[in-house]
Amino acid sequence: MARIYISSTKLDLQAERQAAMDWLTAAGHQPVHSYTAASETVRHSCLEDVSECDVVVLILGHRYGFRPEDNNPEGLSITHLEFRRARSAGIPVVALFRTTIHNTQVSVIQDPEPLGALEDFHREVRRAVRPAEFEDLTGLRDHLRMGVNRELDKQSRRNRLSAPDLRERFQRASRDLLSWPTTLPQDRWLARPELDDLLQHIGEATHSVHLLLGEPGCGKSALLARLGALLEQQSIPVLGIKADYLPQQLADDMALADYLELPGSPAACVRVLAQEGPVVMLLDQLDALADLLVQHSDRLRVPLELIRDLAGTENVHVQVGKR
Repeated sequence: MARIYISSTKLDLQAERQAAMDWLTAAGHQPVHSYTAASETVRHSCLEDVSECDVVVLILGHRYGFRPEDNNPEGLSITHLEFRRARSAGIPVVALFRTTIHNTQVSVIQDPEPLGALEDFHREVRRAVRPAEFEDLTGLRDHLRMGVNRELDKQSRRNRLSAPDLRERFQRASRDLLSWPTTLPQDRWLARPELDDLLQHIGEATHSVHLLLGEPGCGKSALLARLGALLEQQSIPVLGIKADYLPQQLADDMALADYLELPGSPAACVRVLAQEGPVVMLLDQLDALADLLVQHSDRLRVPLELIRDLAGTENVHVQVGKR
């Protein structure tokens, strides 16, 4: 049984909150909610309850909600504060956006100030997670089920992660990139000053993201393959991904994990190894996915979300090759 926090405004989303609580209870989970009145005591209890839950379900409609005055310099609503607390605590968020307005009297669509705050909140959520949109309670239940089950499955996989196993899995997952030819005929390697620069930066910086740019055929793949091989010689874990080899149907990070034969999401696996020391992710041929954006947009979205998720993580270095 998981503890699932339900975060939403109340006045406009009472039916949605109740539907979410009913589904969670029927699924054997413990729904948690603290929003009963506009008070500082409630603000404190809400944020504390968020920190003690396994998953946060964020339901957003067309109302921004109550804003506590004390200790709230940005003037954020309770729901916005709950989202920030979940993100800072590393608690997964299942975001559900209602696209229809069933009661305009309790919405903020005619009030510019709270409407602006609500739109900013929506943009912040969309930058951090991939929300699902629903029109009615049936759609809410469907997306709630898929989102909660997905996040709990991720947590279950993370609990099975171990550093020695991940090192071996990274080596297997990286074969396509690290086996890429790196030399000219007669086993000649053209010295690349970029290689020394990258090795030095990885050795000195606490984290980094580098974009390797160059025309097709200039040797970006060979450089990344050489870099990965040298790092492995130093016992630094490397996750190498050739983006142009990714399957056309790539729904999310867990689909990428299945393709790479990893026991958890790639970001979670990288973070486990980063607790021990430097980890490097090499992502080659990202531009090949951009060429197919119209037909298969998820193939580009999933790697981009992985880069964003790992950027700034201590001991994690991301190297991306594209033309």
